Amino acid sequence: MIELVQMATKQLKEMSLNDFIQLGKTPKGQAFLRGELEIMDLLSRQIRAALGDPENVAEVDEKFAGRSTRAGSVTPNKEKKQPSGGEAILLDGKTSTVDELIKWYRTTAPYINLRHATRISYETHFKFLSKEIGQEKITELDSAKVSGHYNDWTSHGSKRVPVSNQSLGMLRLVASFGATVGDAECARLSFLLKNMELYESVSTRTHTLTGDQVDLICVAAEKLGRPSLGLAQALMFETELSQLDVIGEWVPQSEKDAFSTVLFRKLKWIRGIKWADIDENYVLRHKLSMSGKTVEIPLTKYPRVHRELAAEIHRSGGQRPNRVAVIVNNKTGLPWIAGEFRRWWRKAANQSKLPSDLRSTDVPEKALRSDAMNSAS
Repeated sequence: MIELVQMATKQLKEMSLNDFIQLGKTPKGQAFLRGELEIMDLLSRQIRAALGDPENVAEVDEKFAGRSTRAGSVTPNKEKKQPSGGEAILLDGKTSTVDELIKWYRTTAPYINLRHATRISYETHFKFLSKEIGQEKITELDSAKVSGHYNDWTSHGSKRVPVSNQSLGMLRLVASFGATVGDAECARLSFLLKNMELYESVSTRTHTLTGDQVDLICVAAEKLGRPSLGLAQALMFETELSQLDVIGEWVPQSEKDAFSTVLFRKLKWIRGIKWADIDENYVLRHKLSMSGKTVEIPLTKYPRVHRELAAEIHRSGGQRPNRVAVIVNNKTGLPWIAGEFRRWWRKAANQSKLPSDLRSTDVPEKALRSDAMNSAS
């Protein structure tokens, strides 16, 4: 705790009022300042409690009451508030490991309430952290050790940089969570990680699909017997719909994300566009998966979308297909699994002789889409 106080005091004392003002003008700076406020608030409450302040003693006592010095133990105090959303796992950062911190985070509402796909992504990086530093004690992680681990992770080639950056971000996330619920060692680690600039830069993608390349994908998809790839690509290229919005995703039926009538084994399909979302004038009304905003898209005003949609209706005998999802795997009749969509898209791209590192999601910025639309043949 003393080390944490010294770090925080030195860091903040060296900053002028103008430094704080400048930080507050950028999103990254605002995030840093909010993190400092969380740490200082935690320190303030613990120090005031130690001094016997009646306004804080009860609160801090309640937060730390019943904590065992043995990592992973469960308090017998029935009145103790437990993390919302899962089994209570209490942590003592002085003796617990990174694996135990991750296990604790998994039992709480912030993790449980994440979307299924997000949890899958988190688990990839948790697995990486567990393999690399899972058995290390939180109290033993300092700047030198974290820097050493990160440098080791990124020394195996540029392909390891993104996963190293994201895994370090996950360590920051769980340490910050531990700090917010009152673990002093997690607070120390969180403060340390927030003030370390380790991330190696990752080259930003400069590839962007052109209208002509989209047309080639549509032709190749038809030849491969997967014409839905063409319609999906046209929708991603000419509208603001993401791949998730276009093809949707399969999640366990137990997930509370949304109701669905499209079921397969123990999975359900959600978030993709449905024929029921398209009215008689072919205006699509869809709730965007990321922002939650409902958009109205007049599909007939988008040249490639209109062309591919007309071809889809023609294949169904001039009528709308009698199914729920708009985009399906033409072989199975079910909505695409994301991995299979990417695999068949790559086949279409290879047949079209497109660059090997081009992706279906490399679409123009929104402001450029009008020009892209006008380039339709």
